[in-house]
Amino acid sequence: MESSPHHHDTGSRAANCVVEISIVTLDEVEQNWPNWATVLEPAEIAKAARFVSPEDRRRSGVSRAVLRLLLGNRLRVDPGEVRFSYNAYGKPELPENLNREQLFFNLSHARDVVLIGIAKGHSIGVDVEWLGLDATFGDLASGICSPQEFADLAGLPSELRLPELLRYWTLKEAWVKAIGQGLSFPHREIQVQRRVGPNGTATYRVRGNDSWTPVTIDDLSGYVASVVIGANSATVRRQPARWPRLRARDR
Repeated sequence: MESSPHHHDTGSRAANCVVEISIVTLDEVEQNWPNWATVLEPAEIAKAARFVSPEDRRRSGVSRAVLRLLLGNRLRVDPGEVRFSYNAYGKPELPENLNREQLFFNLSHARDVVLIGIAKGHSIGVDVEWLGLDATFGDLASGICSPQEFADLAGLPSELRLPELLRYWTLKEAWVKAIGQGLSFPHREIQVQRRVGPNGTATYRVRGNDSWTPVTIDDLSGYVASVVIGANSATVRRQPARWPRLRARDR
């Protein structure tokens, strides 16, 4: 999972942040862009090759190529021309000479789904998890939840506990990635508050304040996904991938 620019600099928190998210599947990429691997740098190919499983190698390479494609569309450059620098925690960002729009980005993948978020002027974290994990609520919750969170989730109907726990997990992971300090931050110290309105819709807060805007993605069948933006308000828009035009020999 990859993330985006700079430490705690989240831009002006007073302004509404417009965030673009794109969700694609591995098969969708290969059907519409069969030569995706040609845009990767040698280091990216080597990173993917270190995975033992062929599916993990495929997932790593495809997700990085799609990140390049989406950033290239925003920057109006070829995906292969996108360059990355890295912060002190190893998180990728766009170098200043290429990043005139002050774009922040984040990437997550699970099974065959790739989720990418791009925000202008505000840090962003995204996370997606598969609902078919071979784990019980108790096994996962002990490493993720504070005592209060555990009590809150344990009080839900049994069929809701694991999906809602994964929601907490994605919110916590997205927040950690948004601050750009790696994934070593203890999840139990990242407090998530859940409130259910009169219409039955749940809303969330992360870290007990309004300086971060959490957004949940609820229409991704078989998966749970969340976005956290370093602004006190945000509008999230779905952005379909614009695939490169294929030449006859690439078809």
